[in-house]
Amino acid sequence: MKKQAATLPTTVVDQIRLWEREGQRVQSSEGYLYDDFTTVDDFRLVRDYAARLDVVLWESEEARKCVVTGDGHLQIRQVTQLVWVVGQQEGPDTDCLVLSGCF
Repeated sequence: MKKQAATLPTTVVDQIRLWEREGQRVQSSEGYLYDDFTTVDDFRLVRDYAARLDVVLWESEEARKCVVTGDGHLQIRQVTQLVWVVGQQEGPDTDCLVLSGCF
């Protein structure tokens, strides 16, 4: 007498196929999350600069969050530090020229 091969329920087989497809569809990559923006304008400034560098992996204007690639992180970090420094200074003697040179 032959032994019958055990079969899996259809729902289990379907779920395994879905997991396999999902694993093939999703790609992981290193990224850095920027999410401490006080205003939408600050968020847009950094997001638009990152977009010009083509380093944006994901962004949400409603949540004021942006994820950039590992390669673009250093440049974006320098810009965000510059924006913060310029925003903290008062008077005509600011670093606006340096800031505008970054863009």
